[in-house]
Amino acid sequence: ALRQKHLFDSADGLRRELRHQRYVVEDDRYGSRARPMSELERRTEQWRTISSSKEVSSLVDSQDIVDFSVVVVACNYRNDVQRCVESALRWSSGHSIEIIAVDNGSTDGTSEWLEEIVNQDSRIRVLHTDHVTGDAAAKNIGLRQSRGGVVVMLDISTEVTGDLYTPLTQELEDPSVGVVGPFGLQTQDLQEFEEVSVGGNVDAMQAYCFAFKRAHLRYVGWMPETYRFYRNLDIQYSFQFKDLGFTIRADPNLPLRRHTHRVWSEMSEEERDKLSRDNYRRFLHRWHHRTDLLVNASQD
Repeated sequence: ALRQKHLFDSADGLRRELRHQRYVVEDDRYGSRARPMSELERRTEQWRTISSSKEVSSLVDSQDIVDFSVVVVACNYRNDVQRCVESALRWSSGHSIEIIAVDNGSTDGTSEWLEEIVNQDSRIRVLHTDHVTGDAAAKNIGLRQSRGGVVVMLDISTEVTGDLYTPLTQELEDPSVGVVGPFGLQTQDLQEFEEVSVGGNVDAMQAYCFAFKRAHLRYVGWMPETYRFYRNLDIQYSFQFKDLGFTIRADPNLPLRRHTHRVWSEMSEEERDKLSRDNYRRFLHRWHHRTDLLVNASQD
């Protein structure tokens, strides 16, 4: 009605007020109508969002500005995210660190909590996606934005319980070591991987804690984004390091506690088995012939 009276300023003001109240006004040849904003539109209104890892510039060639970049991917489970992030900060005394939290389409208040804590602690940066991306894509966003000498990818189901950073630094001083973490995997034939309870060289590192020198990203590259589910992506990325001659080092004494992995436990058995098998087929397609990379590879 305002527009028909040529009161365009008033009409635009009303439209802005409706948008402030989380409504979108849509016009067509039949007139105008208002509808509630979608979840995506509400997120876009609150903060800048990212649609893909390609939208994020890579800082891999920039100088280190902190000792450690801790990369955390959060998709809901706010309490788990909070426990993980706060514990990583709590035990950082003596080290300069940054937390790069990739908010991967959360809808349970995790996004808001991350924005609140950013205002309280300058060591935290948050990057919001406008939808739930694949796990590899979300992690690549964090990797691309890392600025620490060492990158530590932490799963939100973990809790740092002591000085995690000093032993990681010591392990990575060995130039032959590519990846360090507490929960290593071993295999005899690439068909089955089992967690090991002792330290030393292993065939792969689980993603609960996956640490490496950021400079190695120049050669190892990013995670393959065909891996939308998290399971077996860590094995794939471990082999990208091993293919370049790096070893994977397990240290079960690293101060890290695992809690319930809700992404896994709250998914139906049928769905998680299918997604895991799909990723494992991707892994075998790429690496089935590379038994020479295994710790117990035959010397024949």
